[in-house]
Amino acid sequence: MRKLLSIFSFVLLYVTMAFGQAAVDIPFTGTDGSTTISIWAGLDLAATDCLDPALGESDLPPFPPPGVFDIRFDLSPACPTLSSLRDYRPVVGFPFTGTKQHTLWWQVTTPGASAINLTYNLPTGASFTIVDNITGTLLNLGPFTGSGVAVIPASYTAFGTKAYLNMTYTNIGGVAEPGFGIAPPSLSFGNVEVGSSSMLQATVTNTGTAPLVISNIVSSDGQFTFTPNAFPINVAPGANQVFDVTFTPAAVGAYTANLTFTHNATGSPSVYALSGDGTPPGLVDLENSFSGTDGTTTISLWNGLDPSATDCIDPALGESDLPPFPPPGVFDIRFDLSPTCPTLSSLRDYRFAADPNTFNGTIQHTLWWQVSAAGVPINLTYNLHPNATMTIVDNITGTLLNLGPFTGSGVAVIPGSYTAFGTKAYMNIVYATGPILEPIFNVTPASLNFGNVNQGTTRNLNVTVSNTGTANLNISSAAIAATEYSVTPTTATIVPGGNQVFTVTFSAPMVIGTYTGTLVFTDNAAGSPHSVALTGNSIVPPPVFGLVFEQDTVLRLEDNFYMDKMQLMATTSKIQSLQFRLYTNQAIDDNTILTFQAIEKGPDVASADWILDYNVFRGPIQGNGASEDVVYVLLYNLNQNNGLLPGSYTDLLHVKYRVADLPALQDSVKSSFLIQNAEASTFEGFPVDITPSENELVVLAKNRVSSLGDVNGDGCLDILDLIMVVDHIVGRDSLNAAEFARADIAPWVPGNALPDPDGFVNVQDLSLIQNIILTGFFPDGTPVGPCSYAILPKVEGQAEATLNVYITPDGITVYLDSQVGIRGAQMEFGSVVDNVGNLAINTDLGQGYYLQVEDILRTLMYDRLGQRYIEPGLHFMADMPFTISNYNDLTLDKLILVDMNVQRVMNIEVNIIHQAPPLPLDYILYQNYPNPFNPNTTVKFQVPQTSDVTIKIYDMLGQEVRTLFTGQVLRGNYTVNWDGLSNTGQQMSSGSYIYRMVAGEFVQSKKMTYVK
Repeated sequence: MRKLLSIFSFVLLYVTMAFGQAAVDIPFTGTDGSTTISIWAGLDLAATDCLDPALGESDLPPFPPPGVFDIRFDLSPACPTLSSLRDYRPVVGFPFTGTKQHTLWWQVTTPGASAINLTYNLPTGASFTIVDNITGTLLNLGPFTGSGVAVIPASYTAFGTKAYLNMTYTNIGGVAEPGFGIAPPSLSFGNVEVGSSSMLQATVTNTGTAPLVISNIVSSDGQFTFTPNAFPINVAPGANQVFDVTFTPAAVGAYTANLTFTHNATGSPSVYALSGDGTPPGLVDLENSFSGTDGTTTISLWNGLDPSATDCIDPALGESDLPPFPPPGVFDIRFDLSPTCPTLSSLRDYRFAADPNTFNGTIQHTLWWQVSAAGVPINLTYNLHPNATMTIVDNITGTLLNLGPFTGSGVAVIPGSYTAFGTKAYMNIVYATGPILEPIFNVTPASLNFGNVNQGTTRNLNVTVSNTGTANLNISSAAIAATEYSVTPTTATIVPGGNQVFTVTFSAPMVIGTYTGTLVFTDNAAGSPHSVALTGNSIVPPPVFGLVFEQDTVLRLEDNFYMDKMQLMATTSKIQSLQFRLYTNQAIDDNTILTFQAIEKGPDVASADWILDYNVFRGPIQGNGASEDVVYVLLYNLNQNNGLLPGSYTDLLHVKYRVADLPALQDSVKSSFLIQNAEASTFEGFPVDITPSENELVVLAKNRVSSLGDVNGDGCLDILDLIMVVDHIVGRDSLNAAEFARADIAPWVPGNALPDPDGFVNVQDLSLIQNIILTGFFPDGTPVGPCSYAILPKVEGQAEATLNVYITPDGITVYLDSQVGIRGAQMEFGSVVDNVGNLAINTDLGQGYYLQVEDILRTLMYDRLGQRYIEPGLHFMADMPFTISNYNDLTLDKLILVDMNVQRVMNIEVNIIHQAPPLPLDYILYQNYPNPFNPNTTVKFQVPQTSDVTIKIYDMLGQEVRTLFTGQVLRGNYTVNWDGLSNTGQQMSSGSYIYRMVAGEFVQSKKMTYVK
């Protein structure tokens, strides 16, 4: 038997492979509710009006016995004794316009009781009608286009077994055409050193339906070359070809060029713009570029470091003296080379450095300008080397203008209030050697498939670009050549470790088919441009008819009441009455979570002559209050022939129900309402078909305490989940599959009902879970559910840990006496009426994070590197310095301590003490307060024993600025003040500074920010 089946399978495979598909092949499926049969009609150059075996047509045996459904094509009159599932007709050529008649032939299960549903999917340019083959007046259906269902009514199948299927074609089978698209819109190479090269990519996409043939590409400037360059280049419909374009400048200067593409698509030849600047050798590795404008003219400037540079004119590096300024009223900007060359000026000002990449120090340049009108601001666009930090100050007193510090790329604005009288300013550039700073581009997912989208509608999907590098990732363009797609935003700056979500929209055209595209990111990271492949299908929306719910699927929060609308769509007769049954919680995969409440009339049947009656048959009541119910519903009109006219009614009935309270960790729990036995009639008693096109309303119940982010599955989002993610990231412990799924919740666009997990658990998920804990809300706005916390009354001698919380007008200090090591803490304080400002939490657990919501202060303390912890014993845990006016009223409302095994410490004794803490137990350097500051800030420190202590302040180059304290101190707490002055009494500039405490073997540094 197995061999026989194998032979039979081979024969079927051979038959399947033996015939070709017709040029125009249109599928149909017919059913009377028992069996479904597929049939085909269409056109082909090789077809005849009889059987065409080469196209898959074959004669069928006689109909099965009565009572069994069958449908086929009768090939009469050309072949009066033959019938087939396929009926293709001949044409002399394409495109074709005209009508072809086919004869449908059927046998229904029950004549007079069985209608035939004929499902169709027509290509553009095709339509059909169905008329009876007797008089031409007994049946007349259509015309039909697109996709849908044509119903041959039971009133006709009661006596008729055939009907004409008239296919009308308009310009069908026309010649396919290619399309030409290119992204990004142009290529700009920026600065490229003479003698070196830079490569960027351009992507050509075939947006048409026939092969795109690129027969030639010509560059207007030999400094711009491209590969591939062997012709012809063929691009299949929907595919793309990436071209590597290389700029190799032969001399210093700005260059523009065009690539001219000759191809077989509309619009040939296509011209593509290129630009780039050739810069002197040796400067590109450490060159800063600028462009200045006052809104009239834009002028480019450059400065930087080179081993051959002097402080005057260096012709070999492209520097040259400029003529005097143009007449007043014309904008100009340049570098003044004073004091070394007091009469000279240049667009370039390079300075000496033996090794530019290891140079540490400050270089001062003098900007010199003439604005088009007094009081007009100057926008200075900058692109700084990663080692460079720029400030701009006035050259008069040093106090009239102070801009910056600036790093990376951006725009510095010299205000009109200064240009009204000032014509010069110092540009100070600080070079600091460090690790190579560069952005790294990552995108997830690597491609987007929009699936089927109804024609004329849109669908959005997201991609997330993350920067895993050490410098800002500047996305100058996010573009899609294919017109069916769009993207927002189109530019972005992503800080190291950050990410940006881009929303791609597929606008499904009215012409059905598959559409492809490429999202191209042009950026400053290696490998730019980067691309994401796009694909989507435009389909004819499935028809909506009969008695249906307004939505197919709804998301509902647990333990709440809801209403959903029922609609009556696309009716063909006047309806006097209708009846149906609603089944709750009874689909195959349903959970019993819904409780039917009531059904009410909507505005479409609001008048008093419409009567609604229903009866509920309840099943056994479950513990959550839900039950499997059947609701019998009757709606009728009291007045004769006063029913609903043929058409659609979008607000017929309102179904009210409750969603039960879900158990912990159960989320997106599915149940449904099913519409069954839907029937309607005219006032004469004739039936009207209101069979639903979709008879199920799917209800997905969401848990208020979502499993999303609840990594350990205990029903709470808290610091335990954060530490599990930390251990996974640093490789200390791996999450199992269920934990990984609950942790992978990034990215999650605010407002979206659900996240778009990227398949990784990393710092993005860590930050998002932390934000949910602190804010108390998921990104979709759902509040985080309540949770129990380990706060217990005093336990005599049984506590695993004792927490002493000292609350004073100056802040909160916490000491911990624990029998076990502690890795993390979560504390929430109530009645905090004062604004905590820029609170800096000092903690031996690593880093402190906080959020103040009205009078609640939520704090988290843990180490994102997974290295810091507090050993068993009595130790300092945290200090939170801020002004507290009602310190006697503060309460500790929530507390979690996490031990070294990532378990919650359950037995905790908490002592709230409204006084300063006792003598210190550890060396501690506290965060300065306030921070940022102006004009003064205080620095607290403590020592546990008599010690020699030194505290010094350094600038970001490591140069000492001020010695705050040096001397021997006894055990205790101390405070010193910094007034922003250096050791010589000079007022320091705005910026970041490092302060460092040394006491024996104890060394600790912290960062502070001074603002003017």
